Amino acid sequence: MPGRDGNTFVRELVLTQDGEKVTGTLKAPAGGGGGNFARDIEIRDATFRDGELAFATEFRLDDGRTFRRSYRARMKGNALEGTSEGAQGGQGNAGPRPWKAERIVETPISAAGEWTLSLTREGRTLTPTMVLRQEGERWGGDLVMNINGTERRIPLQDVTVDGENVRFIIPAPPGGTGNTEVTAKFQGNTISGSVKGSRGTDLFTGSRNRTP
Repeated sequence: MPGRDGNTFVRELVLTQDGEKVTGTLKAPAGGGGGNFARDIEIRDATFRDGELAFATEFRLDDGRTFRRSYRARMKGNALEGTSEGAQGGQGNAGPRPWKAERIVETPISAAGEWTLSLTREGRTLTPTMVLRQEGERWGGDLVMNINGTERRIPLQDVTVDGENVRFIIPAPPGGTGNTEVTAKFQGNTISGSVKGSRGTDLFTGSRNRTP
């Protein structure tokens, strides 16, 4: 971020977009420091159109001075580069100053791993283990259940993962009727969803024990 007298301010710009509405915060400098500027600042009048971001900031210091700046930047890939200008502490327009930012790209968490699920059916709480595996673009897995003291591993069918959404089929056991469809959504290391089969629909929750 631009600073006075050749100084450089380093801040984190956190943006949220909902349709055409943009909100966000200029976070305080990491590790403290920054003097009067060591505070979070909510951005104002933010827009993002045709690859260009625009917003303004305004905050008042303890001595009564008000700092106002407007920012414009064009997005290029994961980077923003533009200029800011505005009045600072009653000193008039400080003129345009360059600023730039680079987006922190987080690697999305995969659904792969071992999950412990919890489902209540007919007054009984079941805690099967779900194992999801990814091989290239294909998904597979197993459901591990303890039935009368014996561990049973059921291969899952038609496993699909689309973002945070998971769907698969549990095949009917020998002599049984009808498959069971499972749909779920995971966030980080927690998951919740529904199980739909011949006995109706039940809800479940779960957590990841380990990743591959």
